[in-house]
Amino acid sequence: MRNAKIRFFLTAVLIASRKPVQAQLLERQLTNEEKYAVIKSSAHLLNNHYLFPHKAKQVEQLLTGKLKAGAFDKVVDPKAFGKEVQGLMQEVTRDKHLRLLYAPALVKNLERVKNKHDSLELYRQDFAERKKINFGLPEAKVLVNNIGYLKITKFTAPEMAGPVMMASSTFLQHVDGLILDLRSRGGGNSYTLELLLSYFLPPKTHMSTWHFRDTPATEQSWTLPYVEGHRFLDVPIFVLTSKNTFSASEAFCYSLQTTKRATLIGERTAGGAHTYKEMKVTDEYLMTVPYGRPLYTTTNSNWEVTGVLPDYEIDAEKALEKAQELLDKRLAKSDK
Repeated sequence: MRNAKIRFFLTAVLIASRKPVQAQLLERQLTNEEKYAVIKSSAHLLNNHYLFPHKAKQVEQLLTGKLKAGAFDKVVDPKAFGKEVQGLMQEVTRDKHLRLLYAPALVKNLERVKNKHDSLELYRQDFAERKKINFGLPEAKVLVNNIGYLKITKFTAPEMAGPVMMASSTFLQHVDGLILDLRSRGGGNSYTLELLLSYFLPPKTHMSTWHFRDTPATEQSWTLPYVEGHRFLDVPIFVLTSKNTFSASEAFCYSLQTTKRATLIGERTAGGAHTYKEMKVTDEYLMTVPYGRPLYTTTNSNWEVTGVLPDYEIDAEKALEKAQELLDKRLAKSDK
């Protein structure tokens, strides 16, 4: 259960494997029978697993109606068909984590039973890819007036990102204020989310409770009692957002805002709070099916669809300058 909750974003280990598919798209045309199979299987998966059953039924009715009306007759490109069906599903659900992908290689990998060697090789591939972005923390620096800046672009696995978090926190430990930049899309691992939040919130803070479609059992999300490095519990924090800030990055922003630990500056975020499962639709199509949602202790709600509204709404490219201005004023007052 908990492992599925990790998936705030699409499986990244074999994303590179999609590249060969691009060449196939020019040669491959979908038949009406294949389209029917995709829609029938998609509807079945949604009815059995999607977070909101009534919306799953609405999606089924819309897709089958469109199919019977011939709305897909001229759509023969497999990738274009997936995008069109996904658009219709999201039109009903408004759920940006609900996706339909033409990805034969990912489907094949999803079905493959992995042995120890396979798992190690996949980890090595993932590590090699993630280190190119310094495991989601590509920049830490000290700005004028002793204001710390940390850029967060991805929530990679804690065993990868953890040492970088520790090093970044030690480097920034003497700053008088912090700016955390989450303007990138950046989804990721829920354990890493809890770890990073633990650097800015008190130990053992109950953040949220997860509720799922498939079980009455719930799961709670807490900050950790201990972190390696420096914990920032007293300095003022400003968080930068954009319309692209999504999923785990939104969870980070929402957590700091609703606990009144940080001030958010920038644009309203994208609005994706759910967790999902990756499921086979056909041999060539994969669907991410949202099945769980968090309810936050402070609000008994989340940011699904609505996004996170910043305290200061401003164009994303101007957010850093505004945050520095506000932090300078706050720090100047505290010195008096």
